[in-house]
Amino acid sequence: MAALLAFFILLAWIFKDLRPGYPHGWDLMKFDTAAGMLLSAVSLALLSATPSPWRVWCGRALALLVLLLAVVPLYEHLSGHLTGFDTLIVADPGNAEPGEI
Repeated sequence: MAALLAFFILLAWIFKDLRPGYPHGWDLMKFDTAAGMLLSAVSLALLSATPSPWRVWCGRALALLVLLLAVVPLYEHLSGHLTGFDTLIVADPGNAEPGEI
């Protein structure tokens, strides 16, 4: 369920024409948050299935991406230095500090 919700939010960020068809407020989740949710769900699905070397490797790689999505904004917030990582895929023009979660 979380993966499906995150997927639809990501679609709304990438294809802005889809936003009017979504319930009010759905596009408020930031792109990074939705991507982290989707990556977490896929990682957990891979790691909870029957273990195989490639599933474990892929699940851990996705978990590391989620960690990266969390650590970079934390660094930006603590240091005050914007890296641009938050807006690498999708711009966030409606925020005073674009991409900030």
